[in-house]
Amino acid sequence: MKLKLLSIMAIWLCTMSNSYSQCLNGGCEVGLSRSEIKNGVFIGHYENGEKLGLGINYIYNPKGLLTSYAEYIGDKRSGVEYQQFIETGTEKAIHTFKNYSNGTVIYPAFRISKENKKTKIEVAFNEISGWQKYDGDKTLGELSVKGIIHDGSPAFIALNGKDQVMAISATVGSISLLSSETKEKYYNALQLNLEDDRLTINIFPKAGADETFFRTNIGWDMQKPEEGTWIYKRYFNNELSYKFTYEDVLELPSQKDVKEQKLQKAFDYVADQVEEYDFEKGYDGKAKDFIDMLKDIKERAERSGLDISNTYDLTMIRLYLQIGDEDNILKYALSACIKSSNSYTLISDLITTNFKQHEDLLPLIKKNEGIASSSD
Repeated sequence: MKLKLLSIMAIWLCTMSNSYSQCLNGGCEVGLSRSEIKNGVFIGHYENGEKLGLGINYIYNPKGLLTSYAEYIGDKRSGVEYQQFIETGTEKAIHTFKNYSNGTVIYPAFRISKENKKTKIEVAFNEISGWQKYDGDKTLGELSVKGIIHDGSPAFIALNGKDQVMAISATVGSISLLSSETKEKYYNALQLNLEDDRLTINIFPKAGADETFFRTNIGWDMQKPEEGTWIYKRYFNNELSYKFTYEDVLELPSQKDVKEQKLQKAFDYVADQVEEYDFEKGYDGKAKDFIDMLKDIKERAERSGLDISNTYDLTMIRLYLQIGDEDNILKYALSACIKSSNSYTLISDLITTNFKQHEDLLPLIKKNEGIASSSD
């Protein structure tokens, strides 16, 4: 039983002690969450503490709004990342497309600038040479970009050797990131369409069974959200996991709240084990094992700046009643009474029902309750 207890506790404590000091809402462990990044915020889906699926970065920039959209696998960008920059006070918009494999950029990349109904297309073959105006098919070593026709509209394809890196359709009024085949080396899970200032994004992961969908206005200001909806569902059985607006995201619990919920769950679990344990049939040191375990949780919690649950004090009282340590019984009784006004009733019921040999402590505990009340 001890090994089972310790293994379960280890899982809780590991997740509770993981450092997500920049997490703002949702816990950043499972499901949709919001976290702080340099000069901005990230909103996206998490699994096991890592970014997975659609992630959106909003960067604060005095010159304009910078937003990027990408699929994440194992905390790293995978496939095409779409970045848009809307310049403040002008009609200029810059749309950048880069493909990532395990967090590394796979070239060529495209950049499309739109201003006063004029469109400029640029291409980059590597980070050093930077952006060059696209004025026709270009080749640099194994890298090439070509113009094609897609559904009657001009489109552009980027190749790395014989492998497609991405394909983009661009007209005066729209930009689309064309879908790729799952068998392709540089498969892109991100599907994007921008038309009449309406941006729609889907994520169709190659290996997973999950789909993420996002829709908003291109000029959406995260300080004054007009409309933005995340839909996350299990693809094969069409199960909807969640549907959130941006304002819903802001109402997700804070990281501290999530950790305190886990802390409470850990205390409650140990408290249940203490209540169910038959100390008369068990070995003498069992109460001390439970005490050590609870103290370890408490120390970890305090290092994270979390408030200690009243469950902790009440369980410690039960264990010290079992051992007969009166000093610690009174110590934790005072702590419990400070945290909750009904603690004395709970302690009194516990002693009169299961530990009658310690009923002589009740007047002292009652006195402690008075001290706790006067300190409020």
